[in-house]
Amino acid sequence: MNYLAHLFLAGKNDGMILGALLEDCVVGGIDNSVNSLLPEDVKKGLRLHRHIDTFTDSDKGIAQVKQLFYTDFGKYSGVIVDVIFDHFLHKNWETFSDEKFEVFKESIYTSLTTQYLDLQPPRLKRLIDSMTEHDWLKTYIHFWGVERALSSLNRRVGTLDLTDAMEVVHNNYEFINGVFLDFFSRLKTSCEHFVYGK
Repeated sequence: MNYLAHLFLAGKNDGMILGALLEDCVVGGIDNSVNSLLPEDVKKGLRLHRHIDTFTDSDKGIAQVKQLFYTDFGKYSGVIVDVIFDHFLHKNWETFSDEKFEVFKESIYTSLTTQYLDLQPPRLKRLIDSMTEHDWLKTYIHFWGVERALSSLNRRVGTLDLTDAMEVVHNNYEFINGVFLDFFSRLKTSCEHFVYGK
């Protein structure tokens, strides 16, 4: 899952919202000598991020969607699916949330720019600055926003152009949407069990 999904599943807790993004900057175990000093809510957010990644990586539906991209993009198929699923979450927002998207988005931006600032490493600060300035979370509803997100990853993948994956998305749109709806419903339930023991 990409930024929008992780932030949505983190709920309303500021520490967990930070943990949803901070995980990409964390090295080693959450309870090691450095990370154990983080606030408990932030650590819970880190654990939730890892739970989401494990759940996603082991899901059969996700494997089917990855296969659509594998011939042309190989090991980067998972990265593509992470990004495009933020589009499908935005598209199906009212299926999974009673809160208006704009209200959710602004609460996330407020949390990330006012809370736990001392725990944000420079790389994460730059990401948050760009996310809020360019309104990343809102742009995922548009194909150009997804394409821009994929383009930003090209520097990591050598000669491949991940934006070419958009043709596969267009050609398989309804299939991917159906897989997403089933998968995300199960993921959301799993995260609620993980966080709240429901």
